Amino acid sequence: MKVAPFKERGSRSARGWTGTLWRFYQASRQAKSAIYPGGRALGGADTTTQMAQRKIHIMAVSTSELGATLRDWRERLDPGDFGVAVSSGRKAHGLRRQEVAQLSGVSVDYLIQLEQGRAKTPSPQVLTALSQALRLSNVERIHLFFLAGQSPQDSARRHQAVPDSLRRMVRQLPGNPAAIYDPSWSPIIWNSMWATIFGDPNERPERERNKVWRYFTGLPTRVLRSPEEERLFEKRIISDLRSSFGQYPDDEQLSQLISDLLAASPRFCELWKAREVAPYDEEHKTIEHPELGLLQLHCDIVRHEGLRVVVFTAPAGSTSAKALIAAQRLPLDQHPLSASEASRPAHRAE
Repeated sequence: MKVAPFKERGSRSARGWTGTLWRFYQASRQAKSAIYPGGRALGGADTTTQMAQRKIHIMAVSTSELGATLRDWRERLDPGDFGVAVSSGRKAHGLRRQEVAQLSGVSVDYLIQLEQGRAKTPSPQVLTALSQALRLSNVERIHLFFLAGQSPQDSARRHQAVPDSLRRMVRQLPGNPAAIYDPSWSPIIWNSMWATIFGDPNERPERERNKVWRYFTGLPTRVLRSPEEERLFEKRIISDLRSSFGQYPDDEQLSQLISDLLAASPRFCELWKAREVAPYDEEHKTIEHPELGLLQLHCDIVRHEGLRVVVFTAPAGSTSAKALIAAQRLPLDQHPLSASEASRPAHRAE
């Protein structure tokens, strides 16, 4: 049965607004006046104008990001997996637009508009068809919906307030380091064992509490990683952050963090361009504590409506488990980092 292609086109006024929006974005990029690292608008505009420019800038970036993400996902596919014969003279990477159109039932013309950022409001039916044709994972499918301004049924909404049940859970784990992070990986609450093992976040400026910022700007840490473990962590944390960015494109704090990271870290900039989305849900960590020595802990991350609940555990009876018991008798760490830790190479920072 042949599926009729979707042909979604907005009204003349809608198309005109999209074009205006895109031209404004291009001009703002060239003039570098829409946003500046540190959050300052240039050009002396008043507060109302700055807010309007910021809103338009975010909308334009979202539209551009949707098109670029669709293109990257299309180009990563192996034509042979879809029964497409590949000739020696084929120059296209992955599937051609015509092939995706045939698989999804979305017209080639509309697919071009999506990839070029000229169509900004694809329907849930189009997004579902593209998700299936591109063989997206569930996390990628949710990311696609959010980039398009749609909300899939199993999507999470950002909650600034931490439920009392989660607060109780974290506080009633005296023997395990536990904390709750927001979608940008800034800690919201933590228990006393967390402060003892990692240092009290209250001793740091607010931006330096952020896990992603600490790592990619070379701030010192107690976590030890091999080069391979570093590469895996970088991939996981950036994929998770990109997923948050797709879910909350209007979040000013998250957008500013990403903008500052792109300006501050060439490594972050390089990995961000990969546009991978995946959850960061676990990691084995080696922690060098100034009094307890080396700790081998497993980090589990559970999600609840956009929040990340992070809990560290050690195998029962292990040296690290005994060290955690001993840590309960230590006073709250008032000096998060020792002198030796502060001099550690930047690539180990978190």
